[in-house]
Formats: sequence, structure tokens, C-alpha cells
Amino acid sequence: MKTLTLIDDHDLCIRTFLKEIDEQRMLGDKRAVLHVGAHMGEEVPAYQDHGYAPIYLVEANPEVLPGLEAKFAGAGNIHIVATAVGDTVGETEFVVHKTKKGGMESSGLLNLEKLGEIVPVFDSEVRHRVPMITIDELVRKLDLAPRVGLLVLDIQGAEMMALSGASDFLQQVDAVICEVNLIRNYEGCALEEDIDRVFASAGFTKQLAIYHELYDQTGRFPAWGECLWHKQR
Repeated sequence: MKTLTLIDDHDLCIRTFLKEIDEQRMLGDKRAVLHVGAHMGEEVPAYQDHGYAPIYLVEANPEVLPGLEAKFAGAGNIHIVATAVGDTVGETEFVVHKTKKGGMESSGLLNLEKLGEIVPVFDSEVRHRVPMITIDELVRKLDLAPRVGLLVLDIQGAEMMALSGASDFLQQVDAVICEVNLIRNYEGCALEEDIDRVFASAGFTKQLAIYHELYDQTGRFPAWGECLWHKQR
């Protein structure tokens, strides 16, 4: 497995993963992508450059959804799905963690834990009720299984919840890029080794890990990242 430590840059990281996927020929003809936790669709240009279509962007934050929908209005191969993803179908609470500069990228289903202690830039918190669906139900509803070769999960510590509702789809998708936490950045979040066990049990092999660092009075340390898993067919 390859391991890198990079700055937290959406474009740099996704292009690094997509290059690895192409070089290893992981996907074949299944070139649609399901990206859960899309925020403002920062990865879309990279997906387009690597020939992914259609692109499904799943986002739950009601404070960024209008901008996301406006950004890709009229783009026929880009579909916005306004929902949270978890282990059940219904409603859930979505927590908007906003920084002093207005950033909302750490928003999600979980409260902040270590991230809020180490990076003291969050100055407001707003809670919204939002719809929630499982990945398996979403895939069935949109008939995605025949097309989607790549699943991307970037949901701020709630990855285990999403994977708990994706057991069927994990038997069909070829590659997954999933955020991992090396410390408990969010209350109750799974750690990397927990996520590893889920993918191993589903028959995936980890191919590439990209880690990002935080720092405190003791120095710099890897705190979270994203990993690429591939299932050989």
C-alpha cells in the first residue's frame, strides 16, 4: 500500500486518487461516480478531466445546497441529491459547524471532539433536521448499481454509519475513496482501523492512503485522511 502525507487540498488529493485508479485500471467501463458529502462540488473538475459521467453529488447541508445546485444548474451529467446518508431511512439532525471565516466543511451528523479542541476556529453551531437514506436504498432508488464504479465518502466522521447501510452496494462497486480518522475528531466517530475491517470483510484491498496533519503543543501528527480501496473482480 502507498502512503502519502499531503496538505488538505480537495483538488490535489482527488487527482492523486484518480490517477492511481486509472493507472491500476480499477474501473473498466463503469465511469459514473457517487460522491457522498459533496459540499460545493470541489472535485467535479477532476472527475470530468478523468472521464467520469454521470456524477452524483450527495449533500445534506441546507446552508450550502442552494449554492451547489446553482453552481451545476443545467449540467446534464451532474445530479444533486439533497439528503444525508446513514444506516437508516428517515430524518436526522445535521450539525453545521461554522468557522470564524464562514467555512462549513466540518459540518455533518456528529459533534466535534478533538478537532474542535485542536483547531479553535469554530464560533457557531446550527442544527437542522434533514432527510436521511442508506446508500443501498439510494442506489436502488436511482438505479445506480449498473453504472457507478467509484464511491466517495467524505462525511466528517459518519463513514461507519454510511457503510452500515451499504452492504449490498459494496458487493457491486469496484473502488471506494473514504475519509478516515486517526484520532476522534468527531464524537463517536470510527477510527481508521474500524473502517479497514469493514472493507476487508467486503473483499476490498487498501491501495493508497493520503493523510493530513494537525499540530498541538507536542508537535505535528497525522490526524485524518482519505484512503482508496479496490475490489478485484
